[in-house]
Parts: sequence; structure tokens; C-alpha cells
Amino acid sequence: MSVDTYWTKVAAVREALAEAKPSTAAEVIAILKEHDPMTVHLTGDAFYSGSGDGGSLAEDLEAAGWRYAWAEADHYYVIRHEGTGEALTYIEGDVYAGDSRPR
Repeated sequence: MSVDTYWTKVAAVREALAEAKPSTAAEVIAILKEHDPMTVHLTGDAFYSGSGDGGSLAEDLEAAGWRYAWAEADHYYVIRHEGTGEALTYIEGDVYAGDSRPR
């Protein structure tokens, strides 16, 4: 995959999230799996490559009602949807359904 193709796919992920305004973890994960260029060697339920161009999963989902529930750093946080209560954990690009912060 060329670099141009990679960044075109990253832009498509961000556009798909903005357009769909997902309210569940499953919806977010489905969009990431369909559009994100990183599809192999995943450790999470999906991967978000948008941070490579200055994006943030939390920022990309803010308009859809997702808010920070907890943050250790800009690369390790939990966001929760204000309507459904569903959560996503983001760790250095890996995205997991649910709240996986340390207790």
C-alpha cells in the first residue's frame, strides 16, 4: 500500500465516524474494521490510525456524544457515550470495547 493510499484510508475512517455518529462500541469497532488501513496483527478489537495525522478517536467521536471518562495520557484513555453509557478504551491506537482502565 502506498503512503498516499494509507492516508486516504485514514481520512475515510475519520469521515465515516463523523458521518455515522456511532453511539455504541460495536458501531465504532465496525467502522474501524471496515475503513482503517491497519487490519493485521491487532491486539484490540480494532485499530484507529487517525492519530498519525494529528487526529484523536475521542475528538473524532465528540460530535457523536462520546466524552472522556478517564485519561492517563493522550494515547491511553476511556471514552463513554453520554446517551448509551457504552465505553471504549484506547491504548496507543488499539481500541477495545468497554472500560479497561486499571482498577
